[in-house]
Amino acid sequence: MPLDGSELVEVQKEGQKLLVQLRSFSNRIFKVVTDASASRKAKSSDAGARIVMTSDSACQVVIPADVDGSGFDDGASFEVEQGGAGQVTIVPADGVTINTAETLMTAKRYATLYLVRESANQWHCCGYQQAAG
Repeated sequence: MPLDGSELVEVQKEGQKLLVQLRSFSNRIFKVVTDASASRKAKSSDAGARIVMTSDSACQVVIPADVDGSGFDDGASFEVEQGGAGQVTIVPADGVTINTAETLMTAKRYATLYLVRESANQWHCCGYQQAAG
C-alpha cells in the first residue's frame, strides 16, 4: 500500500514525543521561501518549507493563533533560517505557547530553527538558538 504523506510519524526529541506528518519530512527539502522583510506571519502554506529570512536587520516570524485562521494541522512543521545578518526572533501571537529549551532567537547567521505544531496554539521550537541567559 503506497503512502500518501498524510500519515503521522512519532518522533522523540529529548524524551518528548512529537507527531509529525510524513509529508513534512519529504516536502521540506523541496520548498525554500526567501523573505527579506522585517516581519513575516507564518501561514499554513509554509508547512514543510524552509523559510530563509535574508534581512540584514533584526526580523521576526510571527506564529499566529488558531483563532486567526492559521490553518496549521497538528504535526505541521517548518524551518526558519537566519540567512542575513539580522537575528531572527520567533514571536508567538496572543494565546500561542511555544515550548523551547532556550530562547526563540537564532544564534547567528545561517542558524536554523525548527517549529512543530503540537496542538491548538501549542508549538515546539528547537534548533541553533541563542542560549537562554
